[in-house]
Amino acid sequence: MSADADTKYAEVPPGFPRPVHLGALPGAQPKLLMVRYNDRYYSPGETPQGVYERWQQCEDIALLLRTKSLKSKAGKRSHMTRGRNIGPVPDSTA
Repeated sequence: MSADADTKYAEVPPGFPRPVHLGALPGAQPKLLMVRYNDRYYSPGETPQGVYERWQQCEDIALLLRTKSLKSKAGKRSHMTRGRNIGPVPDSTA
């Protein structure tokens, strides 16, 4: 992996979800689904480049959502309180 790819992959937070791929191929022996990337093997979608690209797409979507939310709060929803704008926060301990 290049130094640039290492730097980009290091930006991905450790808690960012990784995909889980369970695959089954016919035959008498169990088989693993693997992808070769820079002479190493990864599960599909878990290469450093793939994880970084998915994280970057999520960051882009979050930025768009934030921008639209702030515009909406300053515009047609300016009369609403913050709690009313975001609604009740669900209990995550359930």
